Amino acid sequence: MTKRRPRRGYALVAAVAALALFGSLSLLLIGSSRGAIDAAAAEAGRVRAHAAADAGVAIALDNLLSDREVRWPVDGRRREVRFGDARLAIRIEDQHGKVAINRGYAQLVDTTLQHAGLSGQRLRIARDSLLDWLDFDDEQRAEGAEAPYYARTGIAPRDAPLRSVDELARVRGFDAATVARLRGFVTTDHIAGSFAEESATPDAIHAQYGAAGAAVAVRRQKELAGQAVALDIASKAPLTFRPLAIGVEAVLPDGARARRVAVVELTGDRRRPYVVRRWE
Repeated sequence: MTKRRPRRGYALVAAVAALALFGSLSLLLIGSSRGAIDAAAAEAGRVRAHAAADAGVAIALDNLLSDREVRWPVDGRRREVRFGDARLAIRIEDQHGKVAINRGYAQLVDTTLQHAGLSGQRLRIARDSLLDWLDFDDEQRAEGAEAPYYARTGIAPRDAPLRSVDELARVRGFDAATVARLRGFVTTDHIAGSFAEESATPDAIHAQYGAAGAAVAVRRQKELAGQAVALDIASKAPLTFRPLAIGVEAVLPDGARARRVAVVELTGDRRRPYVVRRWE
């Protein structure tokens, strides 16, 4: 009898240890399942938010293509609408109302960078480096940069038009803060076509014309502040074959959110009323 007690004690300890192990495994499985459920719920929220953002693009297009008397202005002002339980903030911008930086004119680049806050040598470096990035040759300007300068960073200069405003961050002389300021009034979505004052922001007007555009910028600022006549004229201006950027931010009640930017062109053809130039 005395020899069996230790065995019973060992068996009891083993049983308790096994129960503890199974309990731990169960908790791990439960925790893992909860984590998977949470991850799946978060992913579902993101999918719903992206779907709502896509719906916002469709809502904006419907407004632009409608025959209503006054459509939404294409001046970048925020317009809030509801789609189901999602809150949508929609902006429509005429890219002809922004500075076409890919044109690569030295004076245009100069005034644009000045309005972004650059001056002195920093301005000259950024200007010459951007012009070197845009042109098709390997001749370096006085304070610019070509392939030898970028070789140490692993960057290959495009020697062609920029594909996006964000690409400016790769060009010598441009930092994140400068690119962020430029993003509001510079575009890479077109090169040809005239500058559209009626849909431009004051920043774009200042950058396009420099000091000579002060009076135009002031007038445009007053229009954006609520002069109905000017806004009505802008709302009825023809928009066919002009790149329009539709930006949508969707927010769901659970906090999930998504952004969508689509650049489209209206064709005036009922069979194919618009084409998508960029979708991101």
